[in-house]
Amino acid sequence: MTKYAAQIVFTQADEHRWVGKLLNPNAIDTHYGTKAGRIRCVIEEGDTGRCDLMIQGGHVGGRRYSTHDNLTEAQEAAIRWAGRRFKIVVEK
Repeated sequence: MTKYAAQIVFTQADEHRWVGKLLNPNAIDTHYGTKAGRIRCVIEEGDTGRCDLMIQGGHVGGRRYSTHDNLTEAQEAAIRWAGRRFKIVVEK
């Protein structure tokens, strides 16, 4: 059995908002050992160029908020979170 970090794919919802979802919906929540289910990852760009990141997901579904200097930093933070929290299990 091999485990890989889960990945998030971002799509632009409107002019100032990006929405992320797990690339593989069969990811496992490493904290609880259950299927990840639905996660929510929303990045909103402000007028100043700074971005607010909201992440919600996993077994309990708690939300986390953070602010980043630009869109790239916000996306990187969300990708790191998904990689730590969710794993893809492959049977060999």
